[in-house]
Amino acid sequence: PSGSLLDYYLKYEWPLHDVLWQMERHGALLDQGALEKSYPTYEAELDRLSKEIARVSGKVINLRSPQQVYKLFYSSGQDGSWADDKGFPPHKMTSGGESGNAQPSVDEEVLEIRAAKGCQTSSLLLEHREIDKRLKDLKQYITLADDNGRLHTTFNQHTASTGRISSSHPNLQN
Repeated sequence: PSGSLLDYYLKYEWPLHDVLWQMERHGALLDQGALEKSYPTYEAELDRLSKEIARVSGKVINLRSPQQVYKLFYSSGQDGSWADDKGFPPHKMTSGGESGNAQPSVDEEVLEIRAAKGCQTSSLLLEHREIDKRLKDLKQYITLADDNGRLHTTFNQHTASTGRISSSHPNLQN
């Protein structure tokens, strides 16, 4: 039948499959020198944000440690309940993992809520996490590049509900 899903698939989806396969095989050429030159800029910004968080919060902590970060915002009462410096309970708790010991969550959603309420430390921490992730991604891309400086990813044609193409191993959309 004309206009069927099979017609659409054969006309649009199948030819694109071959193009994506060729792109995966060919890889994306990285300018490794330019990427490596950007490291100091990202590292300097992480250092600046770490110092600013310490200045604003009055505490120096490991910003990559969820346990230290949640203790930056919350303290535990004698009854085991958690509260922030204004006496409010956490927005949500972690599942507690294998130990079952739930703790205040400091994930992106919680930090965005706190930042929207004017918490400068939360805003700075969100920025720190974003830059830290970018730097890790850049380092990962260089590590995964082949001997010719090309990065090979997997393009996913049918996984995103919006119909767009996504990538994985590594994800190039960050």
